[in-house]
Parts: sequence; C-alpha cells; structure tokens
Amino acid sequence: MKCQQVTCFFSCLAAAKRVATESQDEEDEYQEEMEGIQEQNIQDLSDELSEMSIQHPIMYGMHNICKMIANTKLTKFSIQMLQDICSFYPLEIKSISAK
Repeated sequence: MKCQQVTCFFSCLAAAKRVATESQDEEDEYQEEMEGIQEQNIQDLSDELSEMSIQHPIMYGMHNICKMIANTKLTKFSIQMLQDICSFYPLEIKSISAK
C-alpha cells in the first residue's frame, strides 16, 4: 500500500466515526427531550387527577368526616347538620327518609 492510500483509509475511517458520534449525540439529545416531555405530561396528568378526586380526609368545617365514620361518631350530628354536609358535597338525599 502506498502512503496516500493508508492516509486516505484512516481519513475515511475518522470521518465515519465522526458521523456515527454526531448521529448518536443527536439520538441521545432526542431521547432526553422525549423523556422530559413524558415526565412533564405525567406530572400534568397527576396534577389534573388530584384536582378532580376527593381528597382525604373529607372535611366539613372542622370535622373530619372519614374519622367520624370510622369511629361511628357521625350519629352525634343532627339531621339538619347531616343534610348540610350532604348539600355541601353534592350528594343526592331526596330518597333518604328520616327514622
């Protein structure tokens, strides 16, 4: 082989490595960008769901309704208070009759 052929071979080899490296860098950049977008979408969806769902404990004024139900203390409220709670949380109470 002549010196020029060897030089040309290594020059072409170096150029091919540069192209492969640049392509890999672009692919890595694209992958990082897509992961960032996906993480942001998950965060946005999580925020939306937390706004839409009922938060626990369910509170009415200073009363923790979940805790009161667990301790069977809800019966201490008057019927009017229970109706007010049901009205505060849009619950259908027309079909419920007082005993």
